[in-house]
Formats: sequence, C-alpha cells, structure tokens
Amino acid sequence: MEAAAGIGMSPTQRLFRVELPNALYVIFAGIRTALAINVGTVPLAFLIGAGGLGELIFTGIDLYNPVMMLAGAIPTALLAIAVDALIAFIAFIVVPRGVNPARA
Repeated sequence: MEAAAGIGMSPTQRLFRVELPNALYVIFAGIRTALAINVGTVPLAFLIGAGGLGELIFTGIDLYNPVMMLAGAIPTALLAIAVDALIAFIAFIVVPRGVNPARA
C-alpha cells in the first residue's frame, strides 16, 4: 500500500490494482466454502416439502434402506464437489499469478 501511494496512485487505483487483486484469493475461498455448504444442505429442503434428493436420503433413513439413502447422498456429494471444482477453476483463471499459490 505504501509503495502504491509512493508512486502516486489514487485511492481508486490502489483499490483496483493492489487491494482487490490481493484479496481475490480469499474472496474466492469464502465463495467456495459457502457454495459447498449450500449445496450440501439443499437436501434439507425435503423437510419443508420441497422434494429433491432429500426425499431419497430421508426416506432411506426412515426405512433403514442404505441403498436408497446413498442414491440421494452420493449425487449430492458429487454435485458439491463439482461446484467446488468449478469455482476453483474460475478462481485459478481470475486470481493474478503473484497472488495465487497454485500458479506460483
């Protein structure tokens, strides 16, 4: 920040050229975490009558049927992993090379 101010950058330039690129990695980490948690908890919508994969999971639990339960749990887990991988790929492309440890 001091170097950016020292070379005469305006506050707006410092925000968009220094602060935001440095923060993007952490911002994307938060987005990845939030999306993975959201996708993982979507089956709970069955409890309020929304249906979906939660129907298989909770019906399988009620009937002591592990095959039915896994028929809903495995696609839910794969969807969460796929969403996480997609956001990780977007972060890999968007986050600058000097900030992203994967692109060092």
